[in-house]
Amino acid sequence: MESQETIAKRMRRLRHERNLSLKEAAALIGVPTSTYKEWEYGRAIQGEPYERIAKCFGISLQELISGRAPDIQKQQLSERVRCLKECLTALERELLALA
Repeated sequence: MESQETIAKRMRRLRHERNLSLKEAAALIGVPTSTYKEWEYGRAIQGEPYERIAKCFGISLQELISGRAPDIQKQQLSERVRCLKECLTALERELLALA
């Protein structure tokens, strides 16, 4: 994906990748088809529909706005480290209780 991709181009690309028509995407977001079409042609998005747009395409808000997906692997590793720390703390408590 090119770094100069606008939100409008990104929305068009995502819609095509998911084989959605303009009407289907608009319905999923909850806006008129004409409004959605104007967004894809570069009209400014008014209000707060960004979360609904991201949800429609199954991406994060960060990815919609920036074009970069969050680092899922990093998030997963952080969660595993957190779980391991909790387990080690519990084991340490058990060990101290035996002493």
